[in-house]
Amino acid sequence: MLGAARSGVSAITRAVAAGTGCEARNVADRLGALHAMSQAALAHAAAHARACGDAAPVQALPSAVLAAFADVLCGDEKAADPGGLRLLHAPDLLPACPNLKAAFLLLHHDPTAAAIVVWRHGVDFVNSCVRAVPRTDFASHCLCWTAAVTQMRRLVDEFGDRVLIICHGELLEDGPAVAARLAGFLRLEAEKAHAVARSLAEPPAGRTAALLHDPVLELARTGWAMPEIELFWSICHGAAEAAGIPLRRLAAERTRPLNLALDLIQRGRAFGGLTAAEAGARNAGSALLTNAGTGDTGGAGLRLGPLTAGRRNKLRLQMSTDESELASELRVELVEALSGRPVFARMISLEPKGKVRINEALPQHDGLLDFRLSLAPAQAGHRFQATFEASLSRA
Repeated sequence: MLGAARSGVSAITRAVAAGTGCEARNVADRLGALHAMSQAALAHAAAHARACGDAAPVQALPSAVLAAFADVLCGDEKAADPGGLRLLHAPDLLPACPNLKAAFLLLHHDPTAAAIVVWRHGVDFVNSCVRAVPRTDFASHCLCWTAAVTQMRRLVDEFGDRVLIICHGELLEDGPAVAARLAGFLRLEAEKAHAVARSLAEPPAGRTAALLHDPVLELARTGWAMPEIELFWSICHGAAEAAGIPLRRLAAERTRPLNLALDLIQRGRAFGGLTAAEAGARNAGSALLTNAGTGDTGGAGLRLGPLTAGRRNKLRLQMSTDESELASELRVELVEALSGRPVFARMISLEPKGKVRINEALPQHDGLLDFRLSLAPAQAGHRFQATFEASLSRA
């Protein structure tokens, strides 16, 4: 039954539920627990057989690094040549972090065992996961990193100097220094310690990192929108702070001005004939608004959101019309994303070859906002083109 459970869980669950009268959900949970126990027993027996059987036993080290249970830990085991040291790598996309959780049991079980935890910066980890598994929601990747960092911190709190924490960036930037730390931690010769450092720096099979040898630490390289930056901050900041991982650059990013014109080009939603496009090199940072003038009387506009206000309370806007058949009126709005309550609303007139400026102080707001530009239905058929600049910043 347990052997088939891997490939026929649903069929076995239905059969056992029917035979016992239990709910299928409870049966599935118990089957899963039994399967995990059987795999643990098999892995332990296999490790014991390798050490005591006909094969030459693995050379013992003063400190072994997660030396067994590769199957039950759901990790990719990779043997390193120096001293028979065995390294166990956790796949990136295991939200429950079974390897780190099982490390507690292993270190309790074997007082001579030690653990090396190689961690990656949250921005780099989440960015690589977003690239590798784009269909998984952004928050799941953030929760995965937070869970891993929390487990890492608890591991250090409980076992102290039996745990060595290494940042993956250090392996890439200063391998010799990391090798020196490994030599002291594992009581290895320098050559063997260098081999271990190289093995830790290599991506194991199935690693999800798209840019493992080029860590992305700058938010400007991620392409995240401000709502994603805020979501990352809200989920990961507490765990990072508790583990002593600095997120200063992220804090600065959260307060930077928002370029509403560029965001409209990249993420704006258009309806009717109004569109936003790049204005060209001469007007960098601006958008070129164009209304096709199709004669549609259903209205035309652009919407952007949700935006995280982050106490940004200064709206700056400038619009100059390049060509227009008739004077037009455009409504500019900032509204609460959830309630639709207006935070700012103004109707501006666009004269042919004219220019409009807005420099407005807004009420303090920490929630989510939508930015909207819209033409009145009666004027949706007017053809015009305008260069548009807008930003939302802290006063």
